[in-house]
Amino acid sequence: MRKHRSGGRILVLLFSIVSALVLVACAGNAGKPGAPGLPGLPGEPGNPGPRGSQGPQGDPGEPGLPGNSGQPGNPGEPGNPGNPGESGAPGEPGKPGLPGNPGSPGEPGKPGLPGNPGSPGKPGNPGNPGKPGNPGLPGVQGVAGPKADLMTSSPIVYLDQGIEVWGSGYNAFEPVQVEIQIGGGQTASLGNVEANGGGAFRMVLTADDVGGMLDAQADRLIAEGALTLMGIGADGSIGSTAIAVVAEAPEAEAAPSVAASMSVGTVAADGSFTAGGVAEGGELYIVGAGFLPNEHAGMFRVKHVAGSSLTETAISGTSLAQLGTAVTDKAGTFALFVPSVSLEEGFYTVQAVGIFGTIATAPLFVTAAAE
Repeated sequence: MRKHRSGGRILVLLFSIVSALVLVACAGNAGKPGAPGLPGLPGEPGNPGPRGSQGPQGDPGEPGLPGNSGQPGNPGEPGNPGNPGESGAPGEPGKPGLPGNPGSPGEPGKPGLPGNPGSPGKPGNPGNPGKPGNPGLPGVQGVAGPKADLMTSSPIVYLDQGIEVWGSGYNAFEPVQVEIQIGGGQTASLGNVEANGGGAFRMVLTADDVGGMLDAQADRLIAEGALTLMGIGADGSIGSTAIAVVAEAPEAEAAPSVAASMSVGTVAADGSFTAGGVAEGGELYIVGAGFLPNEHAGMFRVKHVAGSSLTETAISGTSLAQLGTAVTDKAGTFALFVPSVSLEEGFYTVQAVGIFGTIATAPLFVTAAAE
């Protein structure tokens, strides 16, 4: 670059000298030198001259200063793994590690096949008795069974006398076994009877009947004192009453001077008593007197019926059904209240039979129920 600039300046100088000589030859007398002009503006650089021949090679320059350190290069690709070294000697065993956390429970396995039964073990010693448990809840009330009543013409059965057994509250036409409960599972039978359509019966036993059925067990029956007479129905109805068995009846006593009497009827709202009549389904009052003190008496209605229309056991052309029972007081009187009379229209005889043999009757007229 420096050589090119020196060549240009020489050419400019030569050109300037030639131009000055031409101007001198053509000019007149020289005038006075003028004042020096202002320096001209620098000329435009000349065109580069032709390239000179290659100069001789210069001496090598001094080595330059070391350059600044470059940025570190990118890491090279990892080398291929080396061949495995020989196994070292086994190290000392380490200390046992801490126990790990328990793992999650595994899925339950399938049940195994049942094993063969083992040999029975020896019975263990009996354990101490446990404390008594709390009482259980009360059970549901059971359905009440059929209720029947039983009575006899006398609470004392004499082996040389006959006796009557009366029953009520049985199912219609239910067969009934009448027997004396002796104890220890032993019984003495008095026979069988069938209830009528109203569920009542009357069994009449003669002296021969009583003696023939009870003589074989007489000693045991007499020794027991109080006994239970049972009327056991085939449908489950059961009636009972207390009796005693005695070998012989005492001599007959004189009849009471006053005969027993009885009245039946209704009581009005003002307390007045009307004897002899009651409406169907109405309330009936029965009062009696002339019985022995503390005598049990059964009240029965007696109706005369035709033989072809009998639906109940007939007794001398009549049918019987119990209305209730009563016990006399010390004066031999009683009163019985029947809340609803279930009798059809008609005339009836109401009969009271005491266990000591006292009997009283009264008429009853049943009218149609008031509308």
